Amino acid sequence: MENKLLLLVLALVIGGGFLAYGLQDSAEQQDQEVEVQDLPLEKVEEPKQEQGAMGTALDTMQPKERTPDVPAQVGPKHQLMGKVTSPAGDPLEGVSVTLFRYSYVAPPKTGRLRNNHEEIERETVQTNSAGRYLFKDLSDVQGPFFSMRIAKEGLSEVLKDAVGPGMIVDATLVKGRTLRARIVDAETNQPVGGVFCDLSMMAPGKTKHEYRRWRRQFTSRDDGTFEISGVPDAPLTAYFEHGEYQWLLLNPDNNFWASADMSQELVFKMKRGFALNGKVVDSRTGQPIQNCNVTMREYIIPTRREITGVFGKFRFKGLNAGRFEMVLSASGYTKQPMMLEVSEEALKGEKIFKMIPAGFASGVVLDPNGAPITGAEVFVAESVDIFRKVRGQIEARTDSDGLFTIANLDDGRDYRIAVAAEGFCTAVSTDFKAVSGEYFDGLIIKMSLGATLRGLIEDENGVPIKGVTVTIEQPPFREAWFPPGTGQGQKGTHSVISNSNGYWEFVGIWPGAYQLSMSHPEYVPLPPSKVLIEKYSDRIDQPMTLTRGLTIEGTVTDANGSPASGVVVTASIGRFRLRAVSTKTNTDGSYSLVQLMDNDYRVKAMGTGGIAAVQEEVPAGSNNIDFSLQPYGSIEGAVMAYQASTPIDRFRIRVRPLHDLPKTQNNQIDTNSRMAQRLMEINESYVDRTLVAPD
Repeated sequence: MENKLLLLVLALVIGGGFLAYGLQDSAEQQDQEVEVQDLPLEKVEEPKQEQGAMGTALDTMQPKERTPDVPAQVGPKHQLMGKVTSPAGDPLEGVSVTLFRYSYVAPPKTGRLRNNHEEIERETVQTNSAGRYLFKDLSDVQGPFFSMRIAKEGLSEVLKDAVGPGMIVDATLVKGRTLRARIVDAETNQPVGGVFCDLSMMAPGKTKHEYRRWRRQFTSRDDGTFEISGVPDAPLTAYFEHGEYQWLLLNPDNNFWASADMSQELVFKMKRGFALNGKVVDSRTGQPIQNCNVTMREYIIPTRREITGVFGKFRFKGLNAGRFEMVLSASGYTKQPMMLEVSEEALKGEKIFKMIPAGFASGVVLDPNGAPITGAEVFVAESVDIFRKVRGQIEARTDSDGLFTIANLDDGRDYRIAVAAEGFCTAVSTDFKAVSGEYFDGLIIKMSLGATLRGLIEDENGVPIKGVTVTIEQPPFREAWFPPGTGQGQKGTHSVISNSNGYWEFVGIWPGAYQLSMSHPEYVPLPPSKVLIEKYSDRIDQPMTLTRGLTIEGTVTDANGSPASGVVVTASIGRFRLRAVSTKTNTDGSYSLVQLMDNDYRVKAMGTGGIAAVQEEVPAGSNNIDFSLQPYGSIEGAVMAYQASTPIDRFRIRVRPLHDLPKTQNNQIDTNSRMAQRLMEINESYVDRTLVAPD
């Protein structure tokens, strides 16, 4: 079920994103006209190669070509830096570099172009005389989840995605063009004002953060003209929308280009859209249906919506030619999707649309003893492929006799009723099929107190342990999928504390696969375990035995023999540092590692002032395991360009310790094996840094 849901969500996201840049049908594009006066765009010259991030040439003539993924350049851990240059490679000073994050906002329910985000700005910096910028402190963020806007007056702005701390992101700004244009009626040549315009450019790079974008959104003037500066020298996607005209889309395949010579005005011609005059009536009585929602779907996103008046009539203007889905929905009637042919011949006269009355259902909600439950929340779950999806709201509450009635059930569709009440576990009815204009009655839903998961926690001597924190991760309700926001059926984490007799208990939980974990400051923690609850009537006992944890204690001193505070002391098992436990020394340099198994440990101490020699095979329960910090060592050198012998001012360097590595039969260290790579990287002496220095 979850895989099905994930595929459905991904399909919607991909479809919505595709539409956001202007969906088009290839046949429809052929009907659109673009007249470019005195500019032979069919002979556009091949653009010059631009230098993108990391000095990579971007082929802007082929924006759809995929390039192989390579890692982004790695910079200082909590910083983001880079260099901005001109096409000639000269540094650009005073460039504004803004780091921001796209934050989701609920898009409008209808609309051809759907902006479902807003920009949350983090910080803006300026490049220096060397063209470099630096975001100094990004220690509070994780991952490449930012976008970056790079802009300077007179140059074409660049947007880069998937940037974040630890990266070096370079950019090249090119001189922008000024585009002047006029939008006219394709038949009358009269200007069309108030046209929504969306111009954008996309060009790929070898990495995500090289992906260059540019976008402008605006509305044409009353005389149909617009003027926009800073347009990149690259193929553009242009989208024009007006309520009475067919939308016009030009993508890079149309070779729409902001060329170097923009002294002439471009003319875009828009065709008037088709008009649909409709009327919605009851299929049985022929009476008009008021307040019916009529939604036009050009592709999968609702783009037009009207509500019928007292005579059941509605009107759409500016429709594109083609076949589109239209959906009718009204209270008391079955939701009705249909395919609508949009053409001059198909839309002649008034179109009549007939709706089928919806079905109904009623039933009663009872407790385990057969008594009615008052005030239970009733939800409707409808069939969606292989699972049942709750419609997202409470549709009824049971009365004093436990009775409920549900309306607006689509004719011929399978349903089940889900109910929730305080003190009881969420429950569902049997499946049933709705029938137009008829009641499906006799639904009896008996609620359960839910399954019980409980247990007794003892130590190795059979003595009950008080104060153990027991935590379960509860799966989503599997009988019906409740969307987030309904307050029911969601995945969650719950905890209880064992009592003085060592007992703990979870009650009222629904069937599913649970994860169980336990912790106590004086005992060795157990790894999480899985528990499967199959029925509401299950009563599962999970006895557990915890082993009292041992300690390793000692002190840490600095190179002068003084107590060293704040030093991290870590104990782990084996060469792969398993079951690691860490602590910090206090003001007198002492430490205590707790919750240790009865095993030998590898103990190390590291601080800002130095590192101590690792102590191997330290038995748990040991005292006086002392450390003396020694200053860190260093390696110095220079990195020069091959043959040219000029300094390279930015490079990545790794220091990988070779001790404790496995050896081959010839007693040689094999640094290429997976085990060796892992051992080198987890060693406390491992260093991986990007260095920036002019020499």
